[in-house]
Amino acid sequence: MIPPRPLLWSRRKKWLLGGLAGLCIVGLILGLSIGLTRPGSTQSDNTDPDSGTGNNNTGDDGYTGDGYTGALQYPNPESITGIIPHNRNYITLDPALIRRRSDRRLFLLTTAPGKRGATWTADSLRGPWTLQGDTLAEQGGAPDVHVLNATHYLMLHNQHFPYDTIGVTHPEATVPWHDASIVVHTSRTLEPGSWVRQGRLEITWAARYNILDAALITVEDSSPTATEGGQRHLLTFGSYQEGLFQIPLADPPLALAPNAMQQITHLERNASAVSPRGQTEAGFMYGPRKGWYYLFFSSGRCCPRPDPDAPKGRGRGGAPGQNMLWMRDDNAYRVVVCRSRRPRGGFVDRLGRDCLTEDGGSVVLASHDAVFAPGGQGVFEDEVEGLVLYYHYIYYDKTLGAADSSRTGFFFGWNKLRFDQRGWPYVDGA
Repeated sequence: MIPPRPLLWSRRKKWLLGGLAGLCIVGLILGLSIGLTRPGSTQSDNTDPDSGTGNNNTGDDGYTGDGYTGALQYPNPESITGIIPHNRNYITLDPALIRRRSDRRLFLLTTAPGKRGATWTADSLRGPWTLQGDTLAEQGGAPDVHVLNATHYLMLHNQHFPYDTIGVTHPEATVPWHDASIVVHTSRTLEPGSWVRQGRLEITWAARYNILDAALITVEDSSPTATEGGQRHLLTFGSYQEGLFQIPLADPPLALAPNAMQQITHLERNASAVSPRGQTEAGFMYGPRKGWYYLFFSSGRCCPRPDPDAPKGRGRGGAPGQNMLWMRDDNAYRVVVCRSRRPRGGFVDRLGRDCLTEDGGSVVLASHDAVFAPGGQGVFEDEVEGLVLYYHYIYYDKTLGAADSSRTGFFFGWNKLRFDQRGWPYVDGA
């Protein structure tokens, strides 16, 4: 008689199910262990909570309001073949990056000695870069460049506008940088010497802001004040004083929009940034990305100052003949970010601090290794490298407390820009 098969199968089934259950439990334990210990493990980038402290580094970023004192590690700038775009002395680079549509060539516009600007070109962010010459035939600094309908728009500031000629009697209106204004130029080609001056943006002078460091963003807008194409041009500006401001421009963006001064908004102020207080500038807005607008800006001191006690030609890191006095790391430029669901205000940092009323701001990049005072930043979506943060920096020797005397001036740098599971940006060396 053949033994009943269902009984034998029932026992085997129990053994099999028991074994599978055991394997599942072991796998679950191992999976949890790996997930808890794996560095940088994150959720999908598709998640987009409204707040939180998620980052590729855990915890606060060390931005205490009195200067960067955290211990985050940052990657060095990506490698560049050949000459790295730079200035010969300590005039900030303030880079602006764009790729020409006709031949896919990159153009890097910068502030430069002589203050006519400099234009560099390359086929790749990794170089080689070639200096093409002066951008303009007139003074201009901190360029910002965009293309709209095949026309390139260059926003930059020219120092020493005679505000007294238009009725401004405030004594500070003649103080350097507080007497600046923003001028618009246009070009079809981006080439040096091709820019046509269109005029000054007639932003009313005020003691609470400096009219420089322009940054244009064009956003979708369905309001009655939008363009025929349902867009709106918004200009961020400001340096020190009371921080960053924004004002709408006309279409095309050659002048202020109607009633623009009644629509000016205050985006950011950090009264506790560094000593002396309130040093934030160089705003750059990126977005929207998954419903967020990101306001990047530079906080701290950009530049060394003359050292009256140093012997002639023996400055602390300056070029020959310069006497330069350098600031501490925690007072130097760093790149900071805040974000909002709308481009006109409401920006907070990743700890939820209001960036206008609570001295908010989360550090994205600060001095590290031989990189000192990174800032003057922008965000660029490159067709090869992807999304990048670009900026200028100084080569620095921390052991000497001074700049590297063999590589003087401000240099162009860039890194990949990524976002954590909560939608906060960080620089990556991968």
